[in-house]
Formats: sequence, structure tokens, C-alpha cells
Amino acid sequence: MSKLLDYLQTYETNERKYVPQPLKMVDAEVTSYETKDDFAIVYRVIARLGAQVVVSAEERTAGQWQTILKTKVYRPLAEEIFGEFRKPLIDADLAIAQGEYRKASKLIGQVLDSMFRV
Repeated sequence: MSKLLDYLQTYETNERKYVPQPLKMVDAEVTSYETKDDFAIVYRVIARLGAQVVVSAEERTAGQWQTILKTKVYRPLAEEIFGEFRKPLIDADLAIAQGEYRKASKLIGQVLDSMFRV
């Protein structure tokens, strides 16, 4: 699976949600659902990506801040998440150029499998 899954963190929240039970109606009998078992625990899964870079006033004035962000932040983040797919995709591209379509299809299939395997 993509490295993104390595960054997923699951934690239990303090939130509780009411989980209604099917109504049990027998004549005039009233059923109450105030027990603890009627509440489900909420779990959140979060992946946080981030980086920080300091850009000087001179670099901002010169319009270099976008280049700095691309080279120091965006590219390294993309490489961290998607870098593992680079070689198989390059190999698939080469296989297509050499007319080895089955090999290319197999390589692309492997990339897709690895991206979505949990």
C-alpha cells in the first residue's frame, strides 16, 4: 500500500453517538434506550502531511517563495507518498516503448494493487 497508509493514525474520541434500536411496540409498552450500550464510540482516522519552511523577505519580494515551496516542501512530500511507484511506472513506460504491452499492463496492475491494498 502507499506510504500514506503508514501515516494514518486512529484514535478513540470522547464523542458518543446514539445508535437507535428497532422499536419494540407491544400494546402501550414504552421502551427506553438510555443504557450505555445504545451509544457507539466514534473513531477518527487522520493522516496529516505538513512541512514548514522559512522564506525571507528578500525571497518573497523576488517572487522566489513559490519555487522554494515546490522544491523544499511539495516535491519531498510527493516523493515520500508516491515515490515507491516511480520505478514500476518508469519500467511500464519503457515496456510500452519496447512494445511489451503485457509486461507494461502487469506492472501497472501491480502499482494499482499496491496503492489500494490495505
